[in-house]
Amino acid sequence: KALDEALNALQTSDKVAAPKAGLTGTFDEFRGAITRIIAERWQKYLASSNDSVEVEMTFSADGKFLRYNFISRSYDPEFQSKARDLLEGLKSVKFPATPSGERESFKIKLSDQIEFEME
Repeated sequence: KALDEALNALQTSDKVAAPKAGLTGTFDEFRGAITRIIAERWQKYLASSNDSVEVEMTFSADGKFLRYNFISRSYDPEFQSKARDLLEGLKSVKFPATPSGERESFKIKLSDQIEFEME
């Protein structure tokens, strides 16, 4: 019942709230598409640690994944190997062409998060 009331309040509300900081700007379809492709493949890996790496990725104008460079590395060799395996596998994936028609690079963060449930 509380959920129904909340939904009704949202549907009948005439107030529009501004997005929280960091959520402003326009959606970048190119980066969004790349992020979706990477996330789909990353989710196939089992979370093995609470760890992350930051990677700079470079794409050709026609969408070919050219190279990657680790900006930050993991101290966990298994996690680092998993990230490298994903990135190497992405070299055979067809990504969308860059909107600029030129080579583009940007950074992504790959992370695992293990959640524990206590009863």
